[in-house]
Amino acid sequence: MPTLSDLFGITSGAINTTPQRMKNLPPAPVKPEWDIRSGLPEPGLEQVTPEEWLPPGAGMKLAALAKGGIAPLAAGIMKNKGGVWNRETLPFHVGHPIREVRVVPESAIKMIQEKATPEQIAEMKAYHDSLPDDVWKKYTSHLHTAANRHIDDPSYLPFLQKDPLSALDRWHRGPLANYVTRDMATEGDPIRALAEQGITHLPESKTKSLPATSEYNLLKLREEQGFPVKEIAKTKLGRIWERMADSRVVPGGKNEYGDTVHSYRNYMHYPKGEPDFHGLTDIIIEGMKRGEINPASVSRGNFTVEAAVRYADKVRKDIAKTKMSPDVFKEYPDTGHKWVQLNRPGQFADESDVMGHSVRGYEPPYMGGNGMYGAGGFSAIESGKAKIFSLRDPNGKAKVTVEMVQLPDGSYRANQIKGHANSKPKSEYDQMIEDFLRSFEQQ
Repeated sequence: MPTLSDLFGITSGAINTTPQRMKNLPPAPVKPEWDIRSGLPEPGLEQVTPEEWLPPGAGMKLAALAKGGIAPLAAGIMKNKGGVWNRETLPFHVGHPIREVRVVPESAIKMIQEKATPEQIAEMKAYHDSLPDDVWKKYTSHLHTAANRHIDDPSYLPFLQKDPLSALDRWHRGPLANYVTRDMATEGDPIRALAEQGITHLPESKTKSLPATSEYNLLKLREEQGFPVKEIAKTKLGRIWERMADSRVVPGGKNEYGDTVHSYRNYMHYPKGEPDFHGLTDIIIEGMKRGEINPASVSRGNFTVEAAVRYADKVRKDIAKTKMSPDVFKEYPDTGHKWVQLNRPGQFADESDVMGHSVRGYEPPYMGGNGMYGAGGFSAIESGKAKIFSLRDPNGKAKVTVEMVQLPDGSYRANQIKGHANSKPKSEYDQMIEDFLRSFEQQ
């Protein structure tokens, strides 16, 4: 019989020597230690019981199901993830069928008129005419119907994805609807998780104090739903959001399948706990208009609620960092007083806090202002239709607030001159007020 050396030229020395290519092989993987939740048999026992590998609280859930009831898992806040909702109570039309939407952005109508082809317009008219003769059809046109079809199906009019307000409608029905119905007031609430890190879309006015748990017996409701009464959040900001979220979710009766039906408590029923989704959407709109947020991404649902909160937090913090001292209009060196003009976000809220009146309404909507306030909100400040001035003492503290509004001929008149808490300014400031009005007219 031939030897290996005869057949392959291998010597006995080579047989006993490790080949070079085998010398740098990594060591054999170390088998991980057994874990009770791995589902693998425990060494020596060859099996593991279901109670050992089920998640915490699942046994309670299964036991309740076996008895015909439905119990929540032990960990949670006001509800488990998901759940059954009375969709008519949800905000921003997120739970409503597409044809129930009555408000169509004028920007969408204008864009359809500018971008749609004659063939598309003809198809829109034919589709609108084929609809049932109801109130919606009676008071709308084929353009309104087309805009709403786009909200339901963004591939219908792709160019509308560039319209910020149309994109926002899609966002309401996608990411925001999913957050409210699936994640809000649950153990894994992503907005609460961000708040625990100091990240929030809430304006400063909503982060100064904790909403009361006595409102709507939040602690009792948690207990009735089978959740721990103690809050999960560890930080003040996290607890603020936790209470706000809990105050929105109202557990109701059972449906025919034994599921708890939840409702959404709206702003009018509990304004102190309002989670300010309005402010969040205002910031998103401004971001799209400034080109910082892609409307198409918002329309397609790629802009998540978490991304929106992070963006809003950055906007607010950037404003706080860059908020400059008001521009000086006129100074009085003899007394140290001066008139300053308020024209930047954040300045109106500061004035309102010191003076105890409502001039904060001139803030941009995402800062808690109102587009209908005064002569037209912050848009009026930007356009010059309204100008706000404040008389400051030598220490820089506001003493008098003046609202000047533009008349049709381009001139201005003093619409309001207010002291603290909308009172008449103190007489010691009368001469400075008169001087200010003369100086403004001369300017």
